[in-house]
Amino acid sequence: MVPERAWQATLGVETRPTPGVFVSAEGFYKRLYNLIVRTDAVETVGGVTRQQILDNAGTGRVFGLELLVRKELTERFFGWIAYTFSRSDRIDRPGEARRLFDFDQTHNLTAIASYKLGGGWQVGGRLRIISGNPDTPVVGARYLANFDAYLPIYGATNSLRVPAFHQLDVRIDKTWTFDGWMLDLYLDVLNAYNHRALEGSVYSYDFSQHAYFEGLPVIPTLGLKGSF
Repeated sequence: MVPERAWQATLGVETRPTPGVFVSAEGFYKRLYNLIVRTDAVETVGGVTRQQILDNAGTGRVFGLELLVRKELTERFFGWIAYTFSRSDRIDRPGEARRLFDFDQTHNLTAIASYKLGGGWQVGGRLRIISGNPDTPVVGARYLANFDAYLPIYGATNSLRVPAFHQLDVRIDKTWTFDGWMLDLYLDVLNAYNHRALEGSVYSYDFSQHAYFEGLPVIPTLGLKGSF
């Protein structure tokens, strides 16, 4: 085998349409070569024939667009919105169908905002919406009598997606300022509306029933921090 290789090109533009607002856009394209994949080929070394496990038959590509709109810090408000459209796919061997990479995330939206209410109070939040990861479906099963077990029959690789991920995190701060130091009381609430992300697929013992396993529920954290 040889090392995997890639080349990448990007093109971007930045502008400030109004005072305090920054906008940027960047397109990108990446080409990948010599991707390591599994193989059933055999090789002969020193008169000994053995099966190869891996070779460099794969190729791939990644392309997309990143957009950012940022409201720069003022006396009370700061925030930004970022969106990325990205497509990453590959061909494992010449002649095979193109498929998604295992962790392709086509859409990724993040919005962050923070507002000072006055009197030492501040509230902020982060919203994330992300395409679910690709998933390979099980379309059937074979029963192996010798082992009293079922062997899954898979559909096309990464031909489905886990449902989209979305989560809102919220933070509330109260700050007291003293001579030479500050005291910060804060409440962090992760997954504020208690949407449990679907992380992946699970199947029954005979692969006849399917469900998703879930991520973490809402997680509140109350803390106190002193800064000197």
